[in-house]
Amino acid sequence: MPRRTDTDNKRYFRTAERVVRQNGHWFFMSREGELGPFSSENEAYLEGERHVDACKSLEAFSAARRRRDERRNPILTEGILANVQVTSLAIVSK
Repeated sequence: MPRRTDTDNKRYFRTAERVVRQNGHWFFMSREGELGPFSSENEAYLEGERHVDACKSLEAFSAARRRRDERRNPILTEGILANVQVTSLAIVSK
């Protein structure tokens, strides 16, 4: 399931198991990769929750900055110039 902010075409599947044990260590699996190793399952869950919270905070910050920038410069919308009148200047040499 893609997020609104994803720019790639990768497919992600939801799973109930985001914390896994590999070679005696615990890891938290996320779209950004695996976090770990952790010494306990509980530690992996806690760090995973922190990671998810940080991603949500970053996404909210980015959205707020985009809204601010759009208010400051309404001509630019999503990187595309809109409603711009272009006039040409002719240089005449004597």
